[in-house]
Amino acid sequence: MPRIPTRYGKSSTTTASLPQKAGGPVRKKCAEANLAVGYAMLKDLVGIAQYLLIPTARVSGIESPLLLESDAPNYWRDAWASRTYVEAKLGCTLPRDEMSLATNSASRRTHNQLHIHIDCLA
Repeated sequence: MPRIPTRYGKSSTTTASLPQKAGGPVRKKCAEANLAVGYAMLKDLVGIAQYLLIPTARVSGIESPLLLESDAPNYWRDAWASRTYVEAKLGCTLPRDEMSLATNSASRRTHNQLHIHIDCLA
């Protein structure tokens, strides 16, 4: 599997999924794979317009000490900027106070990998 950078750098965005790039089987194509920053965007199976921002590096969850490093990617900033995926799916622009970002607690996780849910509140 190719080494996946986890630090910010030159933008490298593609719509190919990470498993697809590695030659593996693909169940669902990523909406975006930004390897320079270190995340992939995937349409969640739940909800009409819910998306997930998933770090490409192994990050267990919001409590991971990796997220406190000075050069750690700001996944929350990137997730907030990616709310346009939700808006595109809904076909309208939403006010900021109608959008949400959420993570699962350690006791509610199923994959032991940080992912940020991006969705509208309505």
